[in-house]
Amino acid sequence: MDYEFAVCDAFKGYLDLTRSLPLMVDCPVAAWLDPMATDAPHRVIVTCESGSVPPTMTGNADLVVTLDLKSQWTQETAVADFAAHRARLRDLRDKLGNPGLQTDADLLAAGAVVGIGISSINRGRAIDSRVMDDGWIHSGTTLTVSVYLITPASDD
Repeated sequence: MDYEFAVCDAFKGYLDLTRSLPLMVDCPVAAWLDPMATDAPHRVIVTCESGSVPPTMTGNADLVVTLDLKSQWTQETAVADFAAHRARLRDLRDKLGNPGLQTDADLLAAGAVVGIGISSINRGRAIDSRVMDDGWIHSGTTLTVSVYLITPASDD
């Protein structure tokens, strides 16, 4: 079962549905499944690593979802570039702090082909930011997401 693909799509979908149109145009959400999109400037990149599956709980898994806000900056436009990154970061923080995040992501994941549900989201640590000398700003956080397999109802 490839839970990570469905969870990655669920978080990308959640951010696509909840962010404002101007921010989506300025800084689209890209999944790690699309490496060309993740190389472009001004992106929120969603990645999901394979998680642990407890041997006693087949069908359940704990996954680590990483969200990386990536912006580009130059010396000439640094003030405006940093202000734009702060606005994007504030929006991302608001979306991740939404009390309905787990419910909304669960609904999106349940609609995925693999049929999973999200039972909990641990927001873990705060968002860390790094300004790089090569003209990039990265702000990221990780979430631990517990998922379970949805068993289709039988026709019996």
